[in-house]
Amino acid sequence: MLLLHAVTATAAQLLEQTVSERNDEYRLRVVALLDASQDYVYRVITDYQHAYRINPAITHISVEPTGRDGALLVNNRSRHRVGMFSFEVDWRGEVVQHPPGTLIVKTLPHGGSFESGLARWDIQADGDRTRVVHESVLKPGFPVVPVIGPYLIKRYMREEIVSTFARIECYARVLLERDLADDAEQVRVAVHTHQACSRAARQGGVRAEQPE
Repeated sequence: MLLLHAVTATAAQLLEQTVSERNDEYRLRVVALLDASQDYVYRVITDYQHAYRINPAITHISVEPTGRDGALLVNNRSRHRVGMFSFEVDWRGEVVQHPPGTLIVKTLPHGGSFESGLARWDIQADGDRTRVVHESVLKPGFPVVPVIGPYLIKRYMREEIVSTFARIECYARVLLERDLADDAEQVRVAVHTHQACSRAARQGGVRAEQPE
Protein backbone atom coordinates (compact mmCIF):
# COMPACT_ATOMS: atom_id res chain seq x y z
CA MET A 1 0.00 0.00 0.00
CA LEU A 2 1.80 3.14 -1.18
CA LEU A 3 0.67 6.45 0.31
CA LEU A 4 3.34 8.75 -1.09
CA HIS A 5 0.72 10.78 -2.96
CA ALA A 6 -1.10 11.57 0.28
CA VAL A 7 0.88 14.78 0.69
CA THR A 8 0.21 16.41 -2.66
CA ALA A 9 -3.07 14.75 -3.62
CA THR A 10 -4.86 14.17 -0.35
CA ALA A 11 -8.52 13.24 -0.60
CA ALA A 12 -9.57 15.42 2.34
CA GLN A 13 -12.79 17.25 1.58
CA LEU A 14 -14.06 20.37 3.27
CA LEU A 15 -17.83 20.02 3.13
CA GLU A 16 -18.44 23.21 5.10
CA GLN A 17 -16.22 26.10 6.08
CA THR A 18 -17.46 29.20 7.90
CA VAL A 19 -15.39 31.94 9.51
CA SER A 20 -17.01 34.99 11.08
CA GLU A 21 -16.28 37.79 13.54
CA ARG A 22 -18.64 39.60 15.87
CA ASN A 23 -17.95 41.62 19.01
CA ASP A 24 -14.23 40.78 18.75
CA GLU A 25 -14.99 37.05 18.80
CA TYR A 26 -13.90 34.82 15.91
CA ARG A 27 -16.14 31.88 15.15
CA LEU A 28 -15.19 28.88 13.08
CA ARG A 29 -17.19 25.92 11.83
CA VAL A 30 -15.68 23.20 9.68
CA VAL A 31 -17.13 19.92 8.43
CA ALA A 32 -14.55 17.70 6.76
CA LEU A 33 -14.51 14.19 5.33
CA LEU A 34 -11.11 12.57 5.69
CA ASP A 35 -9.85 9.53 3.85
CA ALA A 36 -8.68 7.76 7.01
CA SER A 37 -10.36 5.68 9.70
CA GLN A 38 -11.86 7.29 12.80
CA ASP A 39 -9.50 5.77 15.35
CA TYR A 40 -6.41 7.00 13.50
CA VAL A 41 -7.80 10.49 12.98
CA TYR A 42 -8.65 10.65 16.69
CA ARG A 43 -5.12 9.55 17.60
CA VAL A 44 -3.58 12.29 15.48
CA ILE A 45 -5.81 15.07 16.83
CA THR A 46 -5.26 14.01 20.46
CA ASP A 47 -1.47 13.69 20.12
CA TYR A 48 -0.98 17.04 21.82
CA GLN A 49 2.77 16.65 22.32
CA HIS A 50 3.18 16.54 18.54
CA ALA A 51 0.55 19.15 17.66
CA TYR A 52 3.17 20.98 15.58
CA ARG A 53 2.77 18.23 12.99
CA ILE A 54 -0.67 19.51 12.08
CA ASN A 55 0.03 23.13 13.03
CA PRO A 56 3.63 24.01 12.10
CA ALA A 57 3.21 27.50 13.56
CA ILE A 58 3.58 25.93 17.04
CA THR A 59 7.07 26.36 18.48
CA HIS A 60 6.57 25.10 22.06
CA ILE A 61 4.15 22.66 23.72
CA SER A 62 3.62 21.41 27.26
CA VAL A 63 0.97 18.97 28.47
CA GLU A 64 0.09 18.40 32.13
CA PRO A 65 -2.52 16.28 33.92
CA THR A 66 -5.27 18.14 35.76
CA GLY A 67 -6.09 15.34 38.17
CA ARG A 68 -9.48 14.80 36.58
CA ASP A 69 -10.22 11.85 34.30
CA GLY A 70 -9.93 12.70 30.63
CA ALA A 71 -8.78 16.29 31.27
CA LEU A 72 -5.41 17.77 30.36
CA LEU A 73 -3.86 21.21 30.67
CA VAL A 74 -2.19 22.19 27.40
CA ASN A 75 0.07 25.20 26.80
CA ASN A 76 1.52 26.15 23.45
CA ARG A 77 3.32 29.03 21.83
CA SER A 78 3.03 29.74 18.12
CA ARG A 79 4.42 32.24 15.65
CA HIS A 80 2.16 33.70 12.99
CA ARG A 81 2.38 36.07 10.08
CA VAL A 82 -0.86 37.74 9.00
CA GLY A 83 -0.40 40.22 6.18
CA MET A 84 2.42 42.56 7.19
CA PHE A 85 2.18 41.58 10.86
CA SER A 86 4.31 38.93 12.56
CA PHE A 87 3.65 37.98 16.17
CA GLU A 88 3.78 35.23 18.79
CA VAL A 89 0.70 33.85 20.50
CA ASP A 90 0.51 31.97 23.80
CA TRP A 91 -2.46 29.68 24.28
CA ARG A 92 -3.43 27.92 27.50
CA GLY A 93 -6.41 25.64 27.77
CA GLU A 94 -8.07 22.60 29.22
CA VAL A 95 -8.83 19.69 26.91
CA VAL A 96 -11.42 17.12 27.99
CA GLN A 97 -11.62 13.90 25.98
CA HIS A 98 -14.86 11.94 25.65
CA PRO A 99 -13.86 8.81 23.72
CA PRO A 100 -14.36 7.53 21.18
CA GLY A 101 -14.74 10.78 19.26
CA THR A 102 -15.47 14.01 21.13
CA LEU A 103 -13.14 16.70 22.50
CA ILE A 104 -14.09 19.82 24.43
CA VAL A 105 -11.43 22.53 24.54
CA LYS A 106 -11.76 25.50 26.90
CA THR A 107 -9.38 28.44 26.56
CA LEU A 108 -8.10 29.69 29.92
CA PRO A 109 -7.58 33.46 30.14
CA HIS A 110 -4.67 33.61 32.59
CA GLY A 111 -1.19 33.19 31.15
CA GLY A 112 -2.30 33.27 27.51
CA SER A 113 -3.04 35.68 24.66
CA PHE A 114 -6.81 35.12 24.64
CA GLU A 115 -9.60 36.38 26.86
CA SER A 116 -11.84 33.38 26.26
CA GLY A 117 -12.55 30.51 23.93
CA LEU A 118 -14.42 27.25 23.54
CA ALA A 119 -14.12 24.53 20.92
CA ARG A 120 -15.70 21.18 20.21
CA TRP A 121 -14.43 18.37 17.98
CA ASP A 122 -16.75 15.56 16.89
CA ILE A 123 -14.85 12.78 15.13
CA GLN A 124 -17.12 10.05 13.79
CA ALA A 125 -16.72 7.12 11.40
CA ASP A 126 -18.35 7.48 7.99
CA GLY A 127 -17.83 4.10 6.39
CA ASP A 128 -14.08 3.71 5.87
CA ARG A 129 -13.63 7.46 6.17
CA THR A 130 -14.03 9.94 9.01
CA ARG A 131 -16.38 12.88 9.31
CA VAL A 132 -14.97 15.65 11.49
CA VAL A 133 -17.05 18.56 12.76
CA HIS A 134 -15.13 21.37 14.44
CA GLU A 135 -16.80 24.40 16.00
CA SER A 136 -14.99 27.07 17.97
CA VAL A 137 -15.17 30.63 19.23
CA LEU A 138 -12.09 32.56 20.32
CA LYS A 139 -11.66 36.10 21.64
CA PRO A 140 -8.16 37.57 21.35
CA GLY A 141 -6.70 39.38 24.32
CA PHE A 142 -4.33 41.35 22.10
CA PRO A 143 -5.24 44.47 20.10
CA VAL A 144 -6.52 43.96 16.54
CA VAL A 145 -6.27 46.79 14.04
CA PRO A 146 -9.84 47.88 13.15
CA VAL A 147 -11.31 46.91 9.78
CA ILE A 148 -8.20 45.42 8.17
CA GLY A 149 -7.27 43.32 11.22
CA PRO A 150 -10.41 41.16 11.33
CA TYR A 151 -10.31 40.77 7.54
CA LEU A 152 -6.71 39.51 7.59
CA ILE A 153 -7.32 37.19 10.54
CA LYS A 154 -10.37 35.62 8.89
CA ARG A 155 -8.48 35.13 5.62
CA TYR A 156 -5.59 33.53 7.51
CA MET A 157 -7.99 31.20 9.33
CA ARG A 158 -9.60 30.09 6.05
CA GLU A 159 -6.21 29.30 4.53
CA GLU A 160 -5.05 27.36 7.59
CA ILE A 161 -8.23 25.27 7.75
CA VAL A 162 -7.43 23.57 4.44
CA SER A 163 -3.82 22.82 5.33
CA THR A 164 -4.60 21.66 8.88
CA PHE A 165 -7.19 19.08 7.88
CA ALA A 166 -5.00 17.79 5.06
CA ARG A 167 -2.17 17.28 7.54
CA ILE A 168 -4.48 15.46 9.96
CA GLU A 169 -5.46 13.08 7.18
CA CYS A 170 -1.86 12.62 6.05
CA TYR A 171 -0.59 11.63 9.51
CA ALA A 172 -3.61 9.40 10.17
CA ARG A 173 -2.79 7.45 7.02
CA VAL A 174 0.87 7.21 8.08
CA LEU A 175 -0.21 5.63 11.38
CA LEU A 176 -2.32 3.11 9.49
CA GLU A 177 0.56 2.34 7.14
CA ARG A 178 2.90 1.68 10.06
CA ASP A 179 0.42 -0.57 11.85
CA LEU A 180 -0.16 -2.63 8.70
CA ALA A 181 3.54 -2.91 7.85
CA ASP A 182 4.74 -6.50 8.04
CA ASP A 183 8.11 -6.23 6.32
CA ALA A 184 11.05 -3.84 6.06
CA GLU A 185 9.93 -2.35 2.74
CA GLN A 186 6.51 -1.37 4.07
CA VAL A 187 8.12 0.21 7.12
CA ARG A 188 10.46 2.16 4.82
CA VAL A 189 7.49 3.43 2.80
CA ALA A 190 5.66 4.48 5.97
CA VAL A 191 8.70 6.35 7.28
CA HIS A 192 9.19 8.07 3.91
CA THR A 193 5.55 9.18 3.91
CA HIS A 194 5.89 10.45 7.48
CA GLN A 195 8.90 12.52 6.43
CA ALA A 196 6.93 13.90 3.49
CA CYS A 197 4.09 14.92 5.81
CA SER A 198 6.64 16.61 8.08
CA ARG A 199 8.20 18.57 5.22
CA ALA A 200 4.80 19.69 4.00
CA ALA A 201 3.79 20.71 7.53
CA ARG A 202 6.89 22.86 7.93
CA GLN A 203 6.27 24.47 4.56
CA GLY A 204 2.53 24.81 5.10
CA GLY A 205 2.10 23.34 1.66
CA VAL A 206 -0.40 20.51 2.08
CA ARG A 207 -3.62 21.29 0.28
CA ALA A 208 -6.84 19.33 0.40
CA GLU A 209 -9.05 18.81 -2.62
CA GLN A 210 -12.31 20.70 -2.47
CA PRO A 211 -15.53 18.74 -3.08
CA GLU A 212 -16.93 19.15 -6.55
